[in-house]
Formats: sequence, structure tokens, C-alpha cells
Amino acid sequence: MNISEMIHKGMRCFDGGTGTMLMKLGLEIGGCPETAPADVMLSIHNAYIEAGAQYITTNTFGASRPKLAKYDLAEKTADINKRNTETARRAASGKNVFVAGDIGPTGEIIEPYGSFAMEQFIEVFTEQALALAEGGADLFIIETMASKEELAAAIEACKSAASIPVIACMTFDRAAQGGFKTMMGVTPEEAVSLMQSSHADVCGANCTLSPTDMVELAQQYRALTKLPILMQPNAGKPRISNGKTFYDPIQNIEKVLTDLIAAGVELAGGCCGTDPEYIRLLRKILDRSSREKLQ
Repeated sequence: MNISEMIHKGMRCFDGGTGTMLMKLGLEIGGCPETAPADVMLSIHNAYIEAGAQYITTNTFGASRPKLAKYDLAEKTADINKRNTETARRAASGKNVFVAGDIGPTGEIIEPYGSFAMEQFIEVFTEQALALAEGGADLFIIETMASKEELAAAIEACKSAASIPVIACMTFDRAAQGGFKTMMGVTPEEAVSLMQSSHADVCGANCTLSPTDMVELAQQYRALTKLPILMQPNAGKPRISNGKTFYDPIQNIEKVLTDLIAAGVELAGGCCGTDPEYIRLLRKILDRSSREKLQ
């Protein structure tokens, strides 16, 4: 089943934050999220499925070789990606739920500003994508990218690793002069252009922005592409207190999420700070929107 068929059947709700849930379950600050025990991840995946998620995301956001090297786990890169995908596959089994193999940024910067060459990015992402595919991912989701070069490398790697759909997401904040830009200065226009020319199947954005801000970003995306759009906002703007991160509740959250879907978003989920209750509300809004479109 391709992405278009998935959307046509109303399968449009992603899960929420993984790190958020791991912290609630006791992940130590500075610990490696990707080494969370399988039973813990099964409980998180199952909580999101019970809340209405139709796509669950593998616990592999930081499972690239450069990221895992910081925990002396570089040589276990393939194993960690495959194992965590198999765990998500177990949770999804028999439930008509799709598994999205998650790829996040490496933390490296391309030459000449950093030490990584384009070929190194492609090699790193190919290793990860191959292991995700071997573990049973139904599609790839590339998240939280700020650099055009790193995103392009990740898309190329995914496309070469397996013949499954690729969702490409960048992360934006409001620029001082107005509008949206990534940390590396990429505009929505540049991001969508790259996603389309690189043959991503879905154009997306995640993290950094609250649902309120992401409504405007979704409207910009919709004006730039006819491809399906995925938006995964944070629970809100983060607030740090006593070394812990909190997200203040958004007023009229149901209306805000309704506006997000009305902006032309076919796929939606949540990022930092979101949990199963957020996904439960989002699924209700998505189902309502699906019914209204069919009337």
C-alpha cells in the first residue's frame, strides 16, 4: 500500500514524543534513549496505538553512527536500529498500524563549516536505513533536519536502501525578521523545493514550533506543494524549571489542532512534550475531518 492509499483510507495519525515518554518512565538525563529496554518501548508504542496512532515511530531518532559513538555504541549501530524496529513491528502486529523507521540529524556539520563530507552523510544514513528496512519498517521518516545538505543525503540514502515511502521533515523557528527558518537558515520554500526535487513522498515539519505556530507553517507548505504534508508540532513552547522541561497547556488546543488539519495537512502527530492524551485528541479531530471530507 503506497502513501496515497494510506491517506485515502484515513490512516493519518502519527504517534507523539518518544523522549517525553521515556523521561516519564525514568530515563536518566544524559542516557541513551535508543537503548531503552524492549518492554519499555512496547509499553510506549502500545499506549500510542491505544490512543489512536496509525503510524508508530521507531526509537531510532539518535541511532546514527556519529550519535551512538558518543555513548561508545557506534559498532552496535545496525543492531540497535534493527532491534528497535523489530520492537515497533511487534507492537504493530495485527493492528493495521504502520511502522515508520526514524532517522534524525547526526549532529555533524558539512564542509567547509564542519568536518563531514556529503559522502559521509550518505554513508551514515545508508547504514541506518538498511537496518531499519531489515527490521521491518513500512516507511522512513527523516526528522528535525536543519541543513539542506543533510536532509538531501538522508533522502538519497533512504531511497537507495529500500523501495518504501520516505517522509522528509525539517524543523523551523520564527525568524527575527519574520517568517520561518531552520537553524541553518533554510526557508520553507527552499525546504519544500528540496523535498520535491529529491523525490520525497511526503513533505513535513516537526519539533521547535507549537501547534499554534505550525498552523501558519502548514498553510505555507500547502501553497508550495501538492504532495501530502505531515506536521508534528511540540506540545508548546518549552519552559525549564528546576532542570526539567515543561510545556504549558495551549488554550483552545482542540480548535488549534482543527485549524492545523484545515490548513491542508493529511498527516499529523506530535513531537516533544506530546503524549498519548494529545494523540487521542488529535485522532478524534482527524477522524472528524475525514468524515466531513466524505460528506
